[in-house]
Amino acid sequence: MIALETGLCRGEILGLKWSDIDLKTGTLSIRKAVQRIKGEGIKEGSTKSAASERNVVIGPKLIEILKQHRKEQLKTKMLIAQAYQDENWVFCRPDGRLWDPKTFYKHFKKYVKEAGLPATTTLHHLRHNYTTYCIDAGHQRKEVSENLGHADEEITRTYDHETYERKKKAALEMESLIFPSEPQLQSQQESQQ
Repeated sequence: MIALETGLCRGEILGLKWSDIDLKTGTLSIRKAVQRIKGEGIKEGSTKSAASERNVVIGPKLIEILKQHRKEQLKTKMLIAQAYQDENWVFCRPDGRLWDPKTFYKHFKKYVKEAGLPATTTLHHLRHNYTTYCIDAGHQRKEVSENLGHADEEITRTYDHETYERKKKAALEMESLIFPSEPQLQSQQESQQ
């Protein structure tokens, strides 16, 4: 859910600590990322660039989901007591330790299957979907680029995929310039069907 609503990448999701989330304002502070480094294991580190460090706003439904997740996490912590390694991770293993990004991805794929999505769906696809839907909804590419943590809007352009609706809108707008009275008739006919 958090990947869909925010466009965060896997390392950024795993890098979230509860201290990075303000559940009152619905703000996530993206300051760290988690990755597997060959020969070193799983490491918490900085984001890819200075632009990647940012604040992302979330909606009230996701805030409620995160609150519920926190309650469940605290219950587990109380159940296993000293075995729980509290490092304040939002998304962690049941014992509080940091997720291996590969294991996290395997869990994600399980949810993809349960949701009836294509088996080829990846977390990165959700980042692309976020970009496309935001731009289709009328958000400026610069704003979307900042939310994704891209240093350059051109990077964001590669994440944006033309949709049928956007192409149809452009075609109708061009038609209205060429044939000022006819597209209105076509729009009226479509709404009557």
